[in-house]
Amino acid sequence: MELAPDKRIVELQMLIEIALRAARVAGEISRRHFLDHNLAVDSKEDGTPVTSADRQAEEAMREILRQGAPELGIFGEEYGHEGDLHDRWIIDPIDGTQNFIDGVPHFAALIGLQLEGQSVLGVVHCSVLGSQEGAPEQLGQSWWGGPGVGAWKGPGTTSESVRARQLQSRPCSRLEDAFICHGGLKHIQDSGLWDPFTEIIASSRRSRGYGDWMGHMLVAEGVCDGMVDPRVALYDLAAVEPILLAAGAVLIASEPLPLQDGFLGQAVSGTASIASDLAQRLDF
Repeated sequence: MELAPDKRIVELQMLIEIALRAARVAGEISRRHFLDHNLAVDSKEDGTPVTSADRQAEEAMREILRQGAPELGIFGEEYGHEGDLHDRWIIDPIDGTQNFIDGVPHFAALIGLQLEGQSVLGVVHCSVLGSQEGAPEQLGQSWWGGPGVGAWKGPGTTSESVRARQLQSRPCSRLEDAFICHGGLKHIQDSGLWDPFTEIIASSRRSRGYGDWMGHMLVAEGVCDGMVDPRVALYDLAAVEPILLAAGAVLIASEPLPLQDGFLGQAVSGTASIASDLAQRLDF
């Protein structure tokens, strides 16, 4: 999908609207099932949990994305790939499923857009943060962005509301001054990163565990300076990468970008110097 610059911006604006609609519907489903003690939970082949809400949300997202942009392919965590391999949506209906199951309100629908195999747009929507009163399009909190359109955060899922605040990573250049976020400690142990990770934490100014999408969005917002993500797949990163880039941060994975469909590894984000330092210490 190679477009002239002006036409590309118009096309992206249309695609942003489609992505926000898909995020809204996924959010409605996750919100409805959150704190449901009768929710069906299964274990996938890789040992990670999946719920009926994950499956319902991805099915609903796929339908909206198909109708809105039938020329684009779709790659999702629960149902795999369909359609075009280079111009496509990459979706995760509930990133942070274990949080969702445990009743922690830090989970989100992720929607990334690749054109010609490159990440150009990301939308992250947490349905249970932000306002819980009003019309469906007014509920929850969203982050979105990409090169050329900026990085933004705002309530709800309308193109107007989600432009409430422009995001910018903060200019931290030394690990000794940095606030570092990280994913689950068990994943860090299982990935063989425990020793270099503890050195990172000992060297940093401050650290806290804000895993999954949330740590990366805190980097994009300029709240923290780096994020260590010890177990991620393509669908975990496709939405956050363009937001980070548009906010002036970078993403480095344990394999070269752009990532392939079967990727399962580690990633770090942060300011250019902090992310580079983290990746080097973790031997990416």
